[in-house]
Amino acid sequence: MTVATIKAGIETRLGISLPGYTALKYQLALEDNKNKGSGDKWALTAINSDEIEGVTKFITVDQGFRLSLVKSYITTNEGDSALNDKVTELRDDIMTAYADIVSSKAGAPSVVIGTLQALAVEDTVIDRDNKTITIIANFTVTYRVST
Repeated sequence: MTVATIKAGIETRLGISLPGYTALKYQLALEDNKNKGSGDKWALTAINSDEIEGVTKFITVDQGFRLSLVKSYITTNEGDSALNDKVTELRDDIMTAYADIVSSKAGAPSVVIGTLQALAVEDTVIDRDNKTITIIANFTVTYRVST
């Protein structure tokens, strides 16, 4: 239940920090989304997790999350400067979302401890068929569960 709580908290924070974005229909298989001209979208999935060893009456876990942001674009005959601007916007949006997630303790301060860590932003993916640009960021949330 804790991962679900954290995920729901992050989703709430995404609605606040990225108000122009909506959730993708397919969160796990991004390629199944056909977003041609459908605006700005996000997907959030829980990925890897590792227990942090310690001698306490709690189980402490580093839980990974993957945040994907997708923007539609329109092709022009002016080269790729507009496309490059969209890539820059996506990178800024990832940082805006991440900063909010960190400052709010992933929207779940009752279970999240410490700060988030290990932000890793991947290369941008351009899907010319669907006219979308996707950027993916992975980060870790540390939480604690009593035993």
